[in-house]
Parts: sequence; structure tokens; C-alpha cells
Amino acid sequence: GTLIVSVKKDESPTGEHRDVAHFQKRDFEISIAKAIAKKLLGDENKIEVKMFTKSDRVPAVERNEVDLAISAITITEDFEKIVNFSEPYAWEGLTLMTKKGTSIKGLEDLNGQTVAAMVEGGRYFGDDLERVAKERGLVITAKSYSGFEEAAAAIEASQIPAMIQRSINITVYMTQKPDVFQAVGGLLTIENYGIAIKKGNDDLLKLVNSVISDLKKSGEINRLAESAKFPIAHI
Repeated sequence: GTLIVSVKKDESPTGEHRDVAHFQKRDFEISIAKAIAKKLLGDENKIEVKMFTKSDRVPAVERNEVDLAISAITITEDFEKIVNFSEPYAWEGLTLMTKKGTSIKGLEDLNGQTVAAMVEGGRYFGDDLERVAKERGLVITAKSYSGFEEAAAAIEASQIPAMIQRSINITVYMTQKPDVFQAVGGLLTIENYGIAIKKGNDDLLKLVNSVISDLKKSGEINRLAESAKFPIAHI
């Protein structure tokens, strides 16, 4: 009688989340979960929310503890070996943020310099930065910062020229300080978000895909994003 969904945590033990766009993503994704429950059960409120650590959300689907996981999960080959994914409902990629007015226009302008990076969800963005730089024949060193705010403060104080971060996070953060920061260099990676569903649960996968398709066709997905302050450009 209920749709059991794994989502991002409402609160953290410390009262803070490392992801500066945490609540924008969470609110948007819960709205999508409600739309799925309405199509499946006739009532958007017939959802039961369960919270797991980020690393355990996909395994929770595999263990059959939840019907689906919708929590900014990037569709990867490794995850696709464990679960099925819906069609993408959003996307993002890693990009650079600098102080507004700087001469830095992209990765090439940072050759030989040090760029701020951090760990989020067990992933160190500095590794991505150095890999992409190497692919382009550049030498850029990543310096680890404890969080987004610390790195942003270092950029604002001109202690470091730029930071690498998720494009959604940067977009959300820049709305708070539109005259201070800018995104440059385009996307260094492109990643799609999908809803994780247990392998073999083909009927639910088909229904979820139909809901996402209908939300996109009707434009309702944009309204849900706007309500959650989730950047529409990333749908």
C-alpha cells in the first residue's frame, strides 16, 4: 500500500550538509517520488521515506529494502551491474568556479596552478580535476578543502584562483552571491541522474519511466524544480 523510497537525509547529525544544494535536490526528488506514488497508488502521500548513507542507497534497492532510490545517483556502468535505472530526470557535471572579474576563462588558464577541491559522498573531485587536466596536456594541482564554503572563501579572498565542484551546487550557490562568483570553462564531465530500481522489477521501471516522460512532456517537471529552487537548466 505504500511506495518505499530511499532519499537524501532531511537532517544531518551535525546540522549541516556537505552538499550546498542538498535541500534543492531533496525537495525536487521527493516531488518526483510523490508523482510516481500518485500514478502507482492513486495518492501522492502513499510514500514511505527511508534514509541510508549515500554509499548504501543503491545496495538498499538491491537488498529489496526499498522500492526505489532517488537521491542524485549518477548512472554508471558499475551501478548498472547492480540495479536498473530509469531514464534520466536530471544531469550535471563538474565545472570551475572563480571570482567574478578574473581573467580565468577555463582550465587552460589554470595550467601550472593549484585549484581547490573537496570530498563529497566519498568522491574526491581533485582526482577528476587532475585526470581531465592530464588528458588536455595540462598540469594542475588539486588542494583539498574541508567544504564548499571554505573553498569559496579562499577564492573570494584571492588565496586560490578557482575550485572544481558539481555544476548544480555552483549554480545554486551563485544565486546567493551573484556579484561575487562566476562559473567558467564549461563542463569537465557530464553525468546523468537516474532512479534506481531492483533488477527484475520491470513493471515498476516501466511505470517510473512513464511518469518521468509525462512530467517532461507536460512541463510539470519544471514547475516541481522551480518550487524546490532546483536549477531548471539541469533537467
